[in-house]
Amino acid sequence: FHYDLGILVHTTSKGQDLSGAFFQVVDQVNHGVPSLVQPRMQIDIAELNFNAGIKATDFSDFGTAYAYLNYALLLLPKNHWSSHYQFSLQLFLLRAKATYSCSKIEEAYGVLKEIIKNT
Repeated sequence: FHYDLGILVHTTSKGQDLSGAFFQVVDQVNHGVPSLVQPRMQIDIAELNFNAGIKATDFSDFGTAYAYLNYALLLLPKNHWSSHYQFSLQLFLLRAKATYSCSKIEEAYGVLKEIIKNT
């Protein structure tokens, strides 16, 4: 139910400013990640979580950003570095920042190593 509600609000409000409701929409969608997400929607929902991660980072809420960015990571296809290189790079850079800001130093180092390996 939550996933369907989130998808409905997300698809009908594309391009509109959701302001305060944005995080609630993403949270509803994430109730179905990754099990309910249809393959054709994976990148769209990954981008939705990436945008939520950006907004959370702008508010210096790195714990929340870390969670959203990890949801985005779950939705990437196995070949994301070749099929969605620019998005993968942006996601991993922001994820490294959020991870480091959450004092997960070793994990942040691993994220940066992944970036270097694929650039």
